[in-house]
Amino acid sequence: MRSKRSRQSPDAGRRVAGSRVGLQSATLALAFAAMLALPSGAVAMSPESTVNAINAVGGLHGVVAGGASDADSASVTTADGTTVDVPRRPSDPMNVMTPEGDQIRLGLPPADSSDAVRTASGSVVYPASATSTTAQALFNGDARLLITIPGPAAPHDYAVPVNVPAGSQGVLLEDGGLAFAHDGRVFSELAAPVALDANGNRLPTYFTIDGGTVTQHIDFDASTAFPIVADHWLKKLRAVVKKVLKFVVETVVALVRRVVVGCVTWGAVGAVKGLITGGWPGAFVGAAGGCVAGVVATLPGGDPRPRPPRPGDPPRHQP
Repeated sequence: MRSKRSRQSPDAGRRVAGSRVGLQSATLALAFAAMLALPSGAVAMSPESTVNAINAVGGLHGVVAGGASDADSASVTTADGTTVDVPRRPSDPMNVMTPEGDQIRLGLPPADSSDAVRTASGSVVYPASATSTTAQALFNGDARLLITIPGPAAPHDYAVPVNVPAGSQGVLLEDGGLAFAHDGRVFSELAAPVALDANGNRLPTYFTIDGGTVTQHIDFDASTAFPIVADHWLKKLRAVVKKVLKFVVETVVALVRRVVVGCVTWGAVGAVKGLITGGWPGAFVGAAGGCVAGVVATLPGGDPRPRPPRPGDPPRHQP
C-alpha cells in the first residue's frame, strides 16, 4: 500500500480524510512505540520520573488507581463496561475488551523494556534504555498509552502493533485520528496524535501509514523543553458516534440552507415571470414552479441549466 499521512505537519496544507486502511491478518501497526535501535548516550527514565513528567502535563487525570493483578497481569480494571488488562511482561500485549465484545490488543514497546512497574496513580510504567511507555485505564472506559521522551537523542518515529478483530478496517478521520470498524460498525477510535513538551506546549506530530503500519512522527530538537509526553488515546464508541452525528447534522443543515436559498431565489424569478404573463394566478404558479426547480438545482447533478464550457470539454457542434 502506498504511504499515506493522516495529518501533515503544520507547514503542509492538506489533511487526508476518509481514507481506508486494510488490516492484513487483522493487525494494524499504530504509532506509539520506540524503535528497536536506540541511540547511544540516551538517558534512562525511572518510573518515578516518568510519572512526574506525565503528571506535569495533566496525564494522570481520570486514571483508575485500583484493579486486580496476577502473575501475568500488572493491572486488570473494568470501567464503564470496558475491561483493560495491562500485562506484566512488555512482550505481551495490552488487551482492551469493549462493552460490545470487540477485542483490541496493543503491543508495548520498546524491545528492551523492563517488566511493568505499577505506580500509586494506577499508571503502569515500562522503563527502557532511552524512553518509557506507560499504560493507563481511565474511569470513562477509555485506555491510553503514553511514551515519555527524555531528551533530543531519542527517536522521532514511534510504532506499535495493534491487533483487532479479523476483517476490521482502520478509517482515517479528518482530525488525524483513526476509527476502527468491523462489518460496517465502528467500535473504537484512536484519537489524533498529541505530543506535549515539558511546558505543556503542543509539538508538531502526525501519523503516516504504509501498508499495515502506522507510525507517529514527532518534531523536536535540542531546544525543545524535555521530557516530551506523547499521548495515544483509545476511545470508546461514544466519541466516534459524537463525531459522526456532528458530521451528519452539519451536512443536513448545509443542505437545508441550499434548498431554502434555491427555492426562494428561483421562486422569486418564477413569480415575476408568471405575474407578467398571467397576473396574480400566474405569479403563484410561477413561484411554485420556480421553487421546485430551485430545489432540484441544489441536488447533486440536478441543475437543469446549461453550464458554460470548461477547459478540456469536447467542442460543441452548432446545429
